[in-house]
Amino acid sequence: MSDETLADSQLDTRLYDYLKYLTTLSLVAIGGVLGLLQGSVQISGRSALVAILCLGAAGVVSLMTINFTLYIEAIGKSTPKVRFVAITLQQIATALLIFGLGLFLGAFIKVLT
Repeated sequence: MSDETLADSQLDTRLYDYLKYLTTLSLVAIGGVLGLLQGSVQISGRSALVAILCLGAAGVVSLMTINFTLYIEAIGKSTPKVRFVAITLQQIATALLIFGLGLFLGAFIKVLT
């Protein structure tokens, strides 16, 4: 196995692990948001809905990217372009998670103050 192939394999493994944890984090964040909304906190419905949709979209994009990565690995057609697409989707999922959490935390802190 050449060094380049080993590096590609390690990148694929790290990407898979990251996406797996991102999917889990999205689900946990949605549960946390829903749990806080059922309490005595009065956050606007629109902010909560957009936050939950962003968190859900982050989980869906992450899960789709895992599927895409595993499919490409299974058929053995991993190219730099394919890897670029996977990394771009990973960045989109991360941005959605950050946006959803930030939106919810902003609305939550606004209610507390």
